[in-house]
This record gives sequence, structure tokens and C-alpha cells, in this order.
Amino acid sequence: RDTFLHLTRWLDEVRQNSNPHMTIMLIGNKSDLERREVSFDEGAAFARQHGLIFLETSAKTAQNVDE
Repeated sequence: RDTFLHLTRWLDEVRQNSNPHMTIMLIGNKSDLERREVSFDEGAAFARQHGLIFLETSAKTAQNVDE
């Protein structure tokens, strides 16, 4: 949860120090967990509010993971 709470600050730093046309993705991992720190809706809402692409992954179930 701490990582999610720092996203706004990190996103500001990225945008100040990178190409303004760079595509930025927010990726949530461990989406297979029943008790999650950040819900899908919360991650998707943050991404939408900040113009990011949002994707969730799980190494355990191989959701959105290519070898």
C-alpha cells in the first residue's frame, strides 16, 4: 500500500525528467491475492485520473506475463 501512496510524487518526478510524449503504464502485481492492498478499481481510477495505461499481473497465475 505504501508504494501506491507514493505514486503521485514519483509520477511528478518522472514527468519532470522525461520526454513529455513518453507512454507511462501503471502495473499492479500479485492480482491473484484474495486480500489485496490496492483494488483493481482503485488502480484503474488512479491511472485514468493521471492519463496512464493500467494493467494487472500475476506471476502465480501467469496473468499478463509472457516468458
